[in-house]
Amino acid sequence: MHKDSCLIRLIRSSRPTFWFQAKSLKCVKHSTRIPQFDSAAPTLDAQEQVFPLRMRALGPKKRKPLSSSINDPNSVANGALTTLLTAGLALIEPRQLSPGCRLAYRGSVAALAAWGVWTSLKPRRSSDPDLLGTVGRAVVSSGAAGVALGFSEVGEAIDVRLHEALVRSGARRPRLWLAAGEAAFSAIAWWIGRLGVRGSLERSEPSDDLTRAPMVLPEDLRKLLARVLSSTEEHGAPLLQAQLASARLVSDNPGVPDRTFAQFDIPKVLARAVPGTSMFPIIGRFSALDGFSFDLRLYIENGHLAKMRIEEGADWTPEMVEDCPLAGRDVVELRNYPASSEVELLVETSAGYQPLTTDQLHKH
Repeated sequence: MHKDSCLIRLIRSSRPTFWFQAKSLKCVKHSTRIPQFDSAAPTLDAQEQVFPLRMRALGPKKRKPLSSSINDPNSVANGALTTLLTAGLALIEPRQLSPGCRLAYRGSVAALAAWGVWTSLKPRRSSDPDLLGTVGRAVVSSGAAGVALGFSEVGEAIDVRLHEALVRSGARRPRLWLAAGEAAFSAIAWWIGRLGVRGSLERSEPSDDLTRAPMVLPEDLRKLLARVLSSTEEHGAPLLQAQLASARLVSDNPGVPDRTFAQFDIPKVLARAVPGTSMFPIIGRFSALDGFSFDLRLYIENGHLAKMRIEEGADWTPEMVEDCPLAGRDVVELRNYPASSEVELLVETSAGYQPLTTDQLHKH
């Protein structure tokens, strides 16, 4: 009895001991003092506030589902499972199986082939198009299973020859040698396929150095943007003008100039404008294509001058928007930038865009 009491006291003393008072929560372990609470027993929220780091450390970690890893032909889990199943089937000697077992064996080989084709046909990335779809993949995978069943006798004949060759060479466990060889072949094939997929994905991704190479900003476009930005001292305009002086044009297709859209490369060391992400409230309106109005708008992202876009004028009616492309007056028909002197400045107000008068310059 005495030994049991000592054992109980030892167990209790090895655990963290907590006791609570009406206005205070004390933690005896490590002599830690915990802030006061209004109730005698701390709530779950209170414990989370007291031990946030401990609770986060003990919390469950989010991991990628095992099924997703297995069905991803580029994952290590997929390669390991494929190699393991291939080696397991190679350990079986088909000619010693009964008819029923041989049918099951052939079905397993066909299922493994169908699963390999299914996973290889899935889109590599969520942004990639699913050309075949679920039904298409099922049809192709079923075809692969049929082919595997059709060549099962040929495969088993090859297995017999390899087995006999290993026996003649003095191998004591020929099935183990066959399993090791097929496992190595499966692992190498998976690794080569993985390297090929990685290379194709890297080649398919656009390179910023090639497809988005910064170019010199055309002088007529620079003057046009400077006229809009120099119309006010507010909305971060001075900082945006400083960015414009160092801006370069970024184009996905340098050989085909786009007069309706421009994207800029701004040195990251330059000061950011505020507001950081917005459309500049002053636009430039000009006339082109037989007197139709077009609006030039500037967009700021993360405090940097990001884009310029020329669109149909805000004063266009729905009928004009619908009919003008047929009449050759769509915005894509613009071939040149307007001169800065031909641009009328308008400021955004609660009543819409209003002309910016001379008295209003530098007062917004």
